[in-house]
Amino acid sequence: MIFLIYNKSLQIRYLIKLTFSVLMKKWANIFRYTARTALLVMGIITFLFGLVSGAEMEHGIINGIIDNSPNALPGLVLLVSTAIAWKYELIGGALITLFGFFLVYFFNFTGINFFLTTFILTVLITTLGLFFIASWFIRRRHFIGNTTGRMEE
Repeated sequence: MIFLIYNKSLQIRYLIKLTFSVLMKKWANIFRYTARTALLVMGIITFLFGLVSGAEMEHGIINGIIDNSPNALPGLVLLVSTAIAWKYELIGGALITLFGFFLVYFFNFTGINFFLTTFILTVLITTLGLFFIASWFIRRRHFIGNTTGRMEE
């Protein structure tokens, strides 16, 4: 009788642990895919906008885009950081978070203009970088026995 009660309590503990594990896997996936999707969309839009926003038609569209290409560097940095985070969540998440902190400071606190939209977008980049770090931490913390570093999809 005592063995059956002990066995039932072990089964209940295992079910709770399994349920918690599944829940943490879902949260890790939510963090990962939200950050990937949002940063990819933001990076592409920022890159394209920076590339063509100041291109003028005086010397031709191609020359205007080439002359305006330095404005696309922040979008390119965001896309490269997102590509790094796609493969290495911790390193890429740290790069994106640092880049986001730089953008928050540079675009919001270095000049006389403060725009709420710019502040929200730059803080969003920082938050999405933290999503990558959180996803890596959840996967590392709760699935340490997996030697590949990846959870089964």
